[in-house]
Amino acid sequence: MTTLVRFARIWNQLPFVVMRLRRRTLLAAATAVPFVSRSAEMARIVCPLVAAPAVLVPGVSRTLEARLVGGKLYRGLCRLDPQGVPQPDLAARWDVSADALTYTFHLLPGLTWHDSGALTADDVVFSIDRFHRQLQPEMGLARVVSVLASDAHTVVVTLKEPFASFLHQMDALSAPIVPQHVHDFPGFALNPREVTPIGSGPFRMAEWLRLVRFDWFVGPKPSLIEIAFPILPDPAARLAMLEESAGLLVGPAIDPDMLAHLREAPTLVVEGGAPDSIAGLRLNHTSKPMDDPRVRLALASALDRTGILRDAWLGLGQVATGPGLASSPDRNPAATLPPFDARAASMHLTEAGLRPDDSGVRLRLAHLVRPGAVWQRLADTLRVRLQQVGVDLVSESVTDAEWTRRVATGAFQTTGFTAEQTGDLRQDLAQYAPDQPGLAPLLAGSLAQAQALLVRDMPQIWLVEPALPVVRDRRLHLPGGVFDSFATASLS
Repeated sequence: MTTLVRFARIWNQLPFVVMRLRRRTLLAAATAVPFVSRSAEMARIVCPLVAAPAVLVPGVSRTLEARLVGGKLYRGLCRLDPQGVPQPDLAARWDVSADALTYTFHLLPGLTWHDSGALTADDVVFSIDRFHRQLQPEMGLARVVSVLASDAHTVVVTLKEPFASFLHQMDALSAPIVPQHVHDFPGFALNPREVTPIGSGPFRMAEWLRLVRFDWFVGPKPSLIEIAFPILPDPAARLAMLEESAGLLVGPAIDPDMLAHLREAPTLVVEGGAPDSIAGLRLNHTSKPMDDPRVRLALASALDRTGILRDAWLGLGQVATGPGLASSPDRNPAATLPPFDARAASMHLTEAGLRPDDSGVRLRLAHLVRPGAVWQRLADTLRVRLQQVGVDLVSESVTDAEWTRRVATGAFQTTGFTAEQTGDLRQDLAQYAPDQPGLAPLLAGSLAQAQALLVRDMPQIWLVEPALPVVRDRRLHLPGGVFDSFATASLS
């Protein structure tokens, strides 16, 4: 166990009065760790997390932590540049047939896994045709007819119909290539978190959540030599570490109540880009009474999205207007969410046969609260708002691992969700498609038409487009953004 981890665990056991101490004093226990000192080697950075991630394979886990950490460990056939255009990554180039049904990927020579094994076309075939096909059934790989290795460095993917977003799903954050010799064992699809993360990215896992530069990386040699992701649940500890270290805080690791202080710190930069995600309330529409569209519409009508943005996300972002991001080229402006209307919500519940009992309760719902302050605030504000229409929301807080397991197995009624990118909307649509035969054909074509059906049936409730705040050391340069591989990141 590292000194930093010991410090984090000791911190969590300290009485509240310790919070009155100066931050520098609180960090004294960690000064033995090289990367938490400003006088340490400039190529080491720290990125504190709120909770330990259960899975680090992006795509398999769609959490921010999986993207943030796993994006440094794994590579995809291609990567997306800041404009969202696919660029070469593991594949040096690719050819697309005239009918847009055949993609031929030519891999870079000399590719190596972190455990020194050779990365070949067989790994790509396994990753796409078995690993992600089983672990990400919502990804849309049903369009893939075959994935074949024509030689050790060439992979041919054949589709049954054109799929405009295919290359966009072949990046490290959606479908990372994984080593077959590590993951190909009986029952691998049941518990991928039993496997130590081994990728081919610019950084490898030296020990849990401590990444070091991978010397055999095929590509530009990274400037950074170490990235640590300590688990610090307390926001004051995360802030103190950032003030004493070269590094960054991302999203949930930033306590919004401290933003004013962070903006005044001369050594830090506070950034908040345009929203690139959509968050809301995921409903298990396969269970009663969520299988009734009238109930789902009632819940959507009962929620004041402006108030939820203010209370749960503390005003960071903008109100969602539909199933897709307002800035997305796939956004259908005609597919608008129902306005906040408590009377209409009550009417829909009555139509669904849910009348108030003696205590005024029409419906009791279990709400699964995932780790993170924003999700607890969301649960609190949802409970207050839904009470107004006779819905009693009972919250249950669980660990990240338990949340992932229960959502994957459908063992929940409601929970918070975040779709991190436009491709995730297509995946969310695909999850709903089995229940709506008319929706499935639209997934290969116009997302705008599919969104109209989603607004009509409301399989989940889209609430806000949160802005992802980032606080970084002023000397830290991230040309590709926080979810990039950090191969080009540097400290001045």
